[in-house]
Amino acid sequence: MNMTKLDKLNKRIIDCDKCTDSCVINLPQPGYFCGDILFVLQNPGIPATDAVKAELMQRNNYRQFQDNYKNTIQNCYMGKFINLICDDWTKISITNVVKCPTPKNVFPTGTVIANCVGYLHKQIDLLSPKLIVCVGALSKSVIVNRYTNMVSIPHYSFIQRYNQDIDHYVNKVKIAIGKVI
Repeated sequence: MNMTKLDKLNKRIIDCDKCTDSCVINLPQPGYFCGDILFVLQNPGIPATDAVKAELMQRNNYRQFQDNYKNTIQNCYMGKFINLICDDWTKISITNVVKCPTPKNVFPTGTVIANCVGYLHKQIDLLSPKLIVCVGALSKSVIVNRYTNMVSIPHYSFIQRYNQDIDHYVNKVKIAIGKVI
């Protein structure tokens, strides 16, 4: 994992202003990067807190933002789902296809996706994860033909909405992790 290049890329993501009309806030959230299992989600569903926004506006404290982002994710339903798969957060990384929260967490427009997907691919290339876990249809669609070390699962909300067996998906990812780590 090349953190110097990743930090520079994440600074570019934080400074991005391409989607000001399509996002809840123009506050790109690069993600959390620590381990070799990369979870790729649709978009940040939780806007950053005012304290985090203030930090990011200073544009000079990415590491602190990353810790805050991890804490926010760990305490939401997606973090609890990830904990079922791997409760050691030193082994995982998390990013999103779309880097800014969308209004009411709606599916991002094609323009927003196009503005962000290049950043995602650069993050993946720099991280060189052993496994990419695509969470949801959007992440699978932008990863499936480009990377081979991936497994795809529905988003946690989809699993709950359609009363699917969560253990099936947890085990699917654990099996894939076991093959590469």
